[in-house]
Amino acid sequence: METKKVTFNNGTTLGVGDEFLDNMDDVVKILFIDGNHVFGKNENGFYGCFDAKYDIFPYTPPTPQKEWKTFLIEFSDFKCIGMYLSKEDAWNLNKGVISITEVKLTIEPVNS
Repeated sequence: METKKVTFNNGTTLGVGDEFLDNMDDVVKILFIDGNHVFGKNENGFYGCFDAKYDIFPYTPPTPQKEWKTFLIEFSDFKCIGMYLSKEDAWNLNKGVISITEVKLTIEPVNS
């Protein structure tokens, strides 16, 4: 069975199950397509009908932010602080390391 698609005024083509942003920046999931009309449900549970003559923009979920960790890195003659995605990355990128310890830092402005 072929999935129905509709092309909006601005050239965006979407099908059943796709998501787009409405004029209130709510994410709407397409449930049904009838000719040039799209029926969908937004994230708040409200249903609506949208005409293809309007400009519709597909919804792209935000990219999750990488969580950087802070490490105290000890060499034979000095210590330093570095930020890496994992302890394994810290070991792989620092040759000649004696130890690597994950630390928590609080950075506060100094009143001078």
